[in-house]
Amino acid sequence: MNRRVPGLDGLRALSAVGVALMHLRVLPIGWIGVQVFYVLSGFLITGLLLSSKDDIASFSERLKHFYARRSLRILPLYFAYLFFVFVASYLNSEFRDQRALLWSLATYTYNIHRVLHPTDAFGLCTHLWSLSIEEQFYFGWPFIVFFMSTKHFRIFAMTVVALSPLLRATLVLTSHNPHLDAYFLTPYQLDGFAAGAVLSTLSISQLRVLRKPFALVLAAAVACSLLWNMHVQWFGLLWLMRNGHASWTWGYTLIDLLAAAMIIECICGSPLVSILEWTPLRYLGRISYGFYVWHAASVILFVHIFHRLRLISWLQPGGLLLMLGFLAFNTFISTLSFRLLERPSILLKDRIFQKQPKTILA
Repeated sequence: MNRRVPGLDGLRALSAVGVALMHLRVLPIGWIGVQVFYVLSGFLITGLLLSSKDDIASFSERLKHFYARRSLRILPLYFAYLFFVFVASYLNSEFRDQRALLWSLATYTYNIHRVLHPTDAFGLCTHLWSLSIEEQFYFGWPFIVFFMSTKHFRIFAMTVVALSPLLRATLVLTSHNPHLDAYFLTPYQLDGFAAGAVLSTLSISQLRVLRKPFALVLAAAVACSLLWNMHVQWFGLLWLMRNGHASWTWGYTLIDLLAAAMIIECICGSPLVSILEWTPLRYLGRISYGFYVWHAASVILFVHIFHRLRLISWLQPGGLLLMLGFLAFNTFISTLSFRLLERPSILLKDRIFQKQPKTILA
């Protein structure tokens, strides 16, 4: 499936805004946006890998093609932001502690650092752990896709989705901080990528057939989840959902499947998700990588302004105006970033890796 799906840009935009508003302490459930990013990555990246299997015969050429394209797309902005953090750590003592994180950030192991050194403090780099998970996914996933037939890969990906809740459940017995491991470590988040990957192996006609039964099964799963939550609250045992680990064992998988359902709706052109094709949302989706990378710096700036203005809540009139200012400012910074850093590397990537017909190896 190679055609561009407009609604996915809108879905990407809402996910990025959700995470940003969570860090602004406005939208507590904004973390779900990260899970949506995983599913989108699984869908889009697997689609690219499957396409390269058809276009490039040599295994080594496929790998070189994939990693070079990903590097040109991701690294310029990412390392520009790390340089910004490095400079800020010398210019402002408030950010001095961020300097110690640069090694794990540069090696894309910051998610592991978050597990080994847990903290609730918010800084310039707090959000970058998810990019470490994405990069670690890129390291291993191509080998799996290239070595398997599409049919066998689909079975593998579905198995990953099915077994991930059980894998996370084992953390109860093996980890001192199971909820942190489940959230920050790549093996325990693979069901998101795998859920998206399954969709990329299916044709549009197959997705249309799958759409309704999948939605019904998901609706039943959501209903059961809500009933479970009501049951726990009714008996005053809400702590069971945390200490019993139910929310992050099967909860992440349920969110991933809901994101997959949204992707199916976007592909099938459902009127339910037509809002995602709204032009401003699509634009924000196209610059969402920069929006995500830069938003922590914008959050710190606008929280400082919030306190200087002595506001009490983001939901009071002054707070709402400031929140809109935050979104506008971060969009402006992301636009500059896209034009100066991302678009040149995207154009270079497209020039270097123009689609070539598949060569037959003798």
